[in-house]
Amino acid sequence: MLFRMRTAGNDRQHGAFAAPRMSSRSSAYAAVLLSLALAALRIAAASPAPEPAPTAEDILARAFEKHRKIQSYSFVDYKMGYDTFVKEKEKEVRADAERSVPGSLKDRLEKEAGEESVLDDTDPSLKKGKNVYKFMKPFLCQLEVLESDFVPAMLIRTRQTYRPDKNPDVYYLKLRFSPVAVRRDIHNAEASSLINSSWAVNLILMDYYRLNGTMKFEGERKFHDREAYVISFGFGKNLVPAPYEPDLEKWGVPNALGFRVKEAVGVLEKEKFSRVDFWIDERDSVIVRRDEFIGGRFHWRDEFHDIKLNHLTEKDF
Repeated sequence: MLFRMRTAGNDRQHGAFAAPRMSSRSSAYAAVLLSLALAALRIAAASPAPEPAPTAEDILARAFEKHRKIQSYSFVDYKMGYDTFVKEKEKEVRADAERSVPGSLKDRLEKEAGEESVLDDTDPSLKKGKNVYKFMKPFLCQLEVLESDFVPAMLIRTRQTYRPDKNPDVYYLKLRFSPVAVRRDIHNAEASSLINSSWAVNLILMDYYRLNGTMKFEGERKFHDREAYVISFGFGKNLVPAPYEPDLEKWGVPNALGFRVKEAVGVLEKEKFSRVDFWIDERDSVIVRRDEFIGGRFHWRDEFHDIKLNHLTEKDF
């Protein structure tokens, strides 16, 4: 026969069903791959698991603790919002300021300032301001108005200074062309920003908001070249805030300023905020921005730029 028929025996003899033999080169390559895979598994097992995302409570606790350790700070406060500085309040501040200005100086300021803008309450528009703020414990603070659509023009470049270590019931107002500062009662309307711009009051507000609203971690956002955590506080439409008495000593606020804290806390019920967002610097755990919303729409923003920590002395006040 020209062709020999294969049998099972022949197939076994010729290796038809046997596994192909692996060359020595292939065996070495497989061993290397296995070794690499095992090494990768060991590295993965040894690597720490990624840290879980922080909660809003975690971020708030860090901010509270950081504030406790900070001795002094300064920043430039950029303000922007739809004006709630009503004409009655404008008149009150104007009257307070004018009582502190000698007649000849007053005329000079008004001449240089030109026409003062009148705010139209029926047609609110976006207003802006820029202040330099300094703070040092126990509660020394200073605010200088650089730019503002919220105050009479004569108050631009005005500097307010509070020294509770000397007298907690007064602050000092120095106009740009005045040779001396004038002593003023801390209850005057114009002093509210001087006190309420502090991080201490802002942290008290966060403590108050979490008791009366829904606190939520909104994730991370870019704040210029830094990372920031965003915490939001949502409030019901018909919210009636619970009574709140902050521990002023805990926050380092003089008793003489208790009325200012109540004033700041009362804004929630007065303005009927629907939400307030606080941006907390991820690295330093300090407040860098606050946004307020009414009826779900933007209302007000403070941004704190050029922040410096633990660099001030009494001579700076």
